[in-house]
Amino acid sequence: MAESDFVTPIKPVKRKWPSRDSTNVSVSTPLNKEPKTLTIPPSPFLKQLGYGTGINVYLMQQPATPSGRVKSPWAVKKLSSLVNKSPNGLKTYETRLAYEANILKGLDHPNIVGYRDAVRGDDGRLCLCMESGEKSLNQLIELRQEEGEPFPPNKIHKVVYAASSALDYLHNNKKLLHGDIKSHNILVKGDFAEIKLCDFGVCMKLKEDLQGLADDSDEYVGTSAYTSSEVLSGGLITDKADIYSLGCVIYEMLSLTMPHMPHMLDDSELSFDESAFSEALGTVPALPDMSYDKLLHPYIALMMICCREDAERRPAAREICETLQQLVEKPGLLE
Repeated sequence: MAESDFVTPIKPVKRKWPSRDSTNVSVSTPLNKEPKTLTIPPSPFLKQLGYGTGINVYLMQQPATPSGRVKSPWAVKKLSSLVNKSPNGLKTYETRLAYEANILKGLDHPNIVGYRDAVRGDDGRLCLCMESGEKSLNQLIELRQEEGEPFPPNKIHKVVYAASSALDYLHNNKKLLHGDIKSHNILVKGDFAEIKLCDFGVCMKLKEDLQGLADDSDEYVGTSAYTSSEVLSGGLITDKADIYSLGCVIYEMLSLTMPHMPHMLDDSELSFDESAFSEALGTVPALPDMSYDKLLHPYIALMMICCREDAERRPAAREICETLQQLVEKPGLLE
């Protein structure tokens, strides 16, 4: 494929958080009742797993059963104290958290983090309790940077297959767009033994044929470095927006850097070229100039296909799963 098939500068557009009422979420088992009260230790006594806009995520150990069986720990997403400093902050962020709980409660897939409960802590604030993951893929990428080598093909394969399988379920079974696929939102247990998508707070309902959002008033949030050209330019948002983002995750595992970043820093001054970064958004991210093992070539090709500017030329999640299954039997399929 010619390089011109992939690289077309796109001008970024403003995006803002959508305003959603959790009572309007259409999932199989909505969160209709008031969350019960559960004793959740104060944040200083919990191990912090991560954080995001307006929230922190902590690890909460579960008490053993009367028979002595040890329960798996929960990940607890709590509102940050900083939300009180913004106008209507607490109400806005709690609505988002309730929306995510509503979505997550209706999902059941081995590659999607499991819902556990939606409760109020002793301070009266809503907390979302979920299955815990050990590390995010982003954390593993940061650790890998010390080695300076791309992830091996088998680990890239596991991540992409798991994420594609989860997206196939979201798109075709639930008619949902994840809306923020990135390495931070992929959890990994053990030596890539379990891989799960998380963070469903900006999901949007898709039309039955996946060609557009079910609610025209919904606005895509996402993360700019992982956002497709059609979203940035105000075009039709389909399931293929998630596929572009998945291509950027493959890029991260190959380059160990955020998409569109390698050539944005001046080595002498470490100054960020914001204009160049903005122009690169929505295009195929350029891999660092280095030699890649031949076994990685199929995943480089898949990354480029997923990140095509033309959404219609990107594969569906199910097609990616099928291709990866064939790749196991026929190495070099995507070369």
